[in-house]
Amino acid sequence: MPIFFFKDDIKEKSIITICVVLGNTGNLGIPLGIALFGEASIIYMSMINITNVFVVYTLGVFFYSRGNCSIKQSLLNIIKLPVIWFAFLALFMNVFELKLHPAMQTPLQMGAYCTMVIQLVIFGMYLYNIKLRSINYKLLLHVSVIKFIITPLIAGWILYGILDLDPMLATLVFIELIVPLAVTNVNLAALYECKPLDVTAMVFFTSLVFIPFFILVSNLLHHLSIVSMP
Repeated sequence: MPIFFFKDDIKEKSIITICVVLGNTGNLGIPLGIALFGEASIIYMSMINITNVFVVYTLGVFFYSRGNCSIKQSLLNIIKLPVIWFAFLALFMNVFELKLHPAMQTPLQMGAYCTMVIQLVIFGMYLYNIKLRSINYKLLLHVSVIKFIITPLIAGWILYGILDLDPMLATLVFIELIVPLAVTNVNLAALYECKPLDVTAMVFFTSLVFIPFFILVSNLLHHLSIVSMP
């Protein structure tokens, strides 16, 4: 679909190809999992979030780079990004149960919290510069349709109809697939000059739409006896 509707704009084609995949699986997905299934969901949601981190800084970097760079340069941008190497280092330490000294954990935690704040500051700066007349409604509509109609239908059909998964696990994966776009999309779009204002508008709009959408989905899951709600 991106190729058909966005033939003449490689940036828009790149955005619609990857941004829907890069959802807010951490700050939003994990709390939603806890709200529905309690602490038993944390391990699964954390694993999905870790996977998403690698997707963000590999495929995400590649497609946002493609707005201005060649395929070769886009691949090099993945290697140049320090985040991907630190992600591999963190994964290596977790696999082999290597623990940092408590004196090192505190500044790393502070850095993580500061990063979240900086991301939101960047998002706010771009959001402030958006004008209603300049919003790319065509791109916004396509992303919204894929995110809130096509993706849930396909994911629901595969997770609940084809795969023989535990209902809780299937629902947790489903939730992570339908969460709104992550602010990281804005950071990557800004870093590689791939229409960051358009991406900001999509992140903001999908976050607003997700509120009533998730209420509808959670009630549907309750009606199907997949989750228990008071």
